[in-house]
Amino acid sequence: MSQALDTERNPVGVDGTLGFKAGIRTVFKMELMQRLRSGSWYWMMGVWFVIIGLVTWAVIASFRPYDEYSMFGGQSGQLVFETVLFFVLLFALLISPAFAANTITGDRQNGTLAIIQNTLLTPWQIILGKWLAAWVSALAFLVVALPFIVLSFALGGVDFSRMLLFILMLGFELLVMTGLGVAVSSVSVRSLFAVLGTYLLVALFSVGTLIGFGLSAQLSQEEVSGRYMDAPMVEPPAEVLNSSDGNAINDWYNENSQCSTATQTTNIVHTERIAWILAANPFVMVADIAREPYDVNTVTNGELFTGISQLMRSAQAGPEYQHECLNGKKFSELPDPQVFPSWPIGMAIQVIFLGGLMTVARNRLKTPVKKLSPGMRVA
Repeated sequence: MSQALDTERNPVGVDGTLGFKAGIRTVFKMELMQRLRSGSWYWMMGVWFVIIGLVTWAVIASFRPYDEYSMFGGQSGQLVFETVLFFVLLFALLISPAFAANTITGDRQNGTLAIIQNTLLTPWQIILGKWLAAWVSALAFLVVALPFIVLSFALGGVDFSRMLLFILMLGFELLVMTGLGVAVSSVSVRSLFAVLGTYLLVALFSVGTLIGFGLSAQLSQEEVSGRYMDAPMVEPPAEVLNSSDGNAINDWYNENSQCSTATQTTNIVHTERIAWILAANPFVMVADIAREPYDVNTVTNGELFTGISQLMRSAQAGPEYQHECLNGKKFSELPDPQVFPSWPIGMAIQVIFLGGLMTVARNRLKTPVKKLSPGMRVA
């Protein structure tokens, strides 16, 4: 943080401030150089490479030998790819707060934040420069994981366009999570609180959305009277049981089952009213960005993101597409459900939340400071 500002290369504006882009670039360079000078940075990259490599090896070793069996139908490539990508996203959400949660709080505790605030830099330039540096640092870990993502993609079963969309959404999630870390760091007095606060916000989107959906489901129940599926009392023929098609048994039962004439009372949940809560979940957003056509009869073979996407659209479709024969119609007789991509809603929720938090952070860095919080250090 001792690097001087070059006002000849980065001209001063008419209002006595450093040019907006030049100020962001200056903070970005200082922050990134400070990270690169740290030896722990390279150790973390090495550990990350080993962990993702071990996960990839374990997933391939676990699933590829079973290609000859009907459960995977010789198509374990997609299963391997989505499992590896799931762990990359999981680990990325765990480490991204570490790159951002101490960026401003650390300067405040070291007494260097006041020096930066006393330069031509504005609060927005400080925040955005540090945010950009934290995001680039997190993206470096995504780049390290790319060889394993490409390796799992090479096994087949996934289109290149889907892989590209998955990676782009991963980059967006890293952008949001590091932004949360920088914002929390701006309003925090101590580094410990900044780290814990950032992880709590990451958990809010990753786990809190699931809890919120589950609690809301309890309030969206309704008792209705409807029909039910009357399944055949015989087993499928041998050719169906031994088929390499993972959906063969399910398809046979669908074809040979009928809706009952009798009715029964059952509890349904109007998930179509509360599905939007899940839209901001990072795993749902990554799964939904490259979703496949929805089929209520589809049975996944364990693909994580495909399964998440199917569950999300089942929630959007509502109880009629979750309880077969509820209204006297089999799933195959129902029209296509009115489902829509949820990832734009998730992006909007995350961006609005982050924007509000960034505004609070900007106000916290304004100088002169009228009132200091207890324990806050200025210089």
